[in-house]
Amino acid sequence: MFAYRERVCLVQVSTPEDDLLIDPLAVDLAPLGRVLEDETVQKVMHGADYDVLIFKRSLEIGIANLFDTMIAARVLGWPKCGLASLLDEHFGFKANKAFQRYDWGQRPLSEAALAYARFDTHYLLRLADIQQQALEAGPHRELFERACVRQTAVVPRERPFDPDGYWKMKGARDLDEPGRAVLKALYAWREAKAESLDRPPFRVLPELAMMGLARSRPTGRGQLSALKGMPKPVARRDGPELLEVVASAAQTPCPAPARPPVDRAWVDRVDTLKAWRKAEATRLGVEPEIILDRATLMSVVDGDVSDLEDWERSRYGDSIAQALASS
Repeated sequence: MFAYRERVCLVQVSTPEDDLLIDPLAVDLAPLGRVLEDETVQKVMHGADYDVLIFKRSLEIGIANLFDTMIAARVLGWPKCGLASLLDEHFGFKANKAFQRYDWGQRPLSEAALAYARFDTHYLLRLADIQQQALEAGPHRELFERACVRQTAVVPRERPFDPDGYWKMKGARDLDEPGRAVLKALYAWREAKAESLDRPPFRVLPELAMMGLARSRPTGRGQLSALKGMPKPVARRDGPELLEVVASAAQTPCPAPARPPVDRAWVDRVDTLKAWRKAEATRLGVEPEIILDRATLMSVVDGDVSDLEDWERSRYGDSIAQALASS
C-alpha cells in the first residue's frame, strides 16, 4: 500500500507470558529466524501464506512446524474464518479495522497502532488451543496438518513487469490506436516512476487519470490539471513530463495486443478439476482450498504433478486421474 516493493516493517510475537513487538527496520531478525525455522518449536499464525512468502522473499527465512488458525477454521467447517470474526466470537475482542490499511513503515508508530499490532497475535495461542481440541475430536486432523505443511512450502515467484499489462485496465479496449499508445506509454512511465520514488504505482498516477490522459491527450498544463482523477500534486510535479509522454506516444503506432487463442481443452480441465475439488470438499465438510490450493490445482491441470506431496498423490491421485480422464 505504501512502498514499491514489500518489506517487513513490524513483527508481532506472543508467548503465553508476553506480547512482543519487534522493529525489523532497527534490529536484525536472524535470531528470530532460527526460532521460526526450528522444527521443535510450534509457530501459531493466522492465514500464514503471505507471511511465509514475505519472510522467504525478503529475509530468506522459512517457517517450520506451523499451526495456521485460518486453516484450522476451514478444516473445522467454521462459518467465519477471518481473524477479526474469530477474536470477536471466541474472546469478545473487537479489532479496530481502521489499522488494516495503516502505513507500518512510518516511525514512530502511534500508541493506537502499537495496541492494534499487539492484539493481532495476543489471542492466537488460546485460539489454537480451542481448535486443537476440536481437531482431535474430529476426523480431519491429518488433513489439517498436511495443509499446514503445504502452507510452509510455498515458493516466492517473481512477477516481472508486463508492458502490455495496461490492456487489463477498464476501458483500455475502447480506446483508439493513439489512445492505446498513450496508455501503454503512461503505464511504463508510471512503473519506472513508482520504482524510483519507492511508491506503489497507483499512488504515482491513478488509473482514472491515465484513462483521461489516453482519451483526451491534453497539450497544456491547464487541460492536464482539469482532467478527472488527476491529483493536483502530480499535475504540478510531473506535468511537463506527462505532457511530453502523451505527445510522443500519440504519434507512435500501437496495434492492440494479440489475444492468445483460447485452449478449450485446458479450460475444460480447469473446470473438471475445480468440480472434483468442490465435490471432495463437500464430502469431507471442509473448504475446497483445503483439498488443493489454487497453485497446486493449476499445476496439475498443466500436467505437472511435482507440486503434489506424496500423501496427496496417495490420497487423491486415482480420483483426480479418473476425473481428468472423463473430461
